[in-house]
Amino acid sequence: MIVADKFHIIRMVNQALDFTRRVIQRQAKKGKKKIIFRAKHLLLKAYERLTPKEHERLLALFKVSPILGDAYELKELIRQIYQVENYDEACSNAFFPTSTYEFLARSEKVLDFC
Repeated sequence: MIVADKFHIIRMVNQALDFTRRVIQRQAKKGKKKIIFRAKHLLLKAYERLTPKEHERLLALFKVSPILGDAYELKELIRQIYQVENYDEACSNAFFPTSTYEFLARSEKVLDFC
């Protein structure tokens, strides 16, 4: 039996997001590298814990690298899965702002990039 608890799944998702950030950083031009480099902890922070200033920094980062925006959104969607409180809510898919097909398509786009 394989057991995947919340802590380890979220840790793996964060590691994948950071890997994506590093790949993009290596490929970025000189002026953009610094912005991407400084965003590590910002990307790993939960959306609901962002200050207004951090939120603005994230939006600026996503303009520089839309792939990082997709990767961050995927991380947050996976986090939302673990915030579902009951079976009915989980079955309704109400916690996903996009369809499952769109989620998988965006995942594939990020994975293809890396």
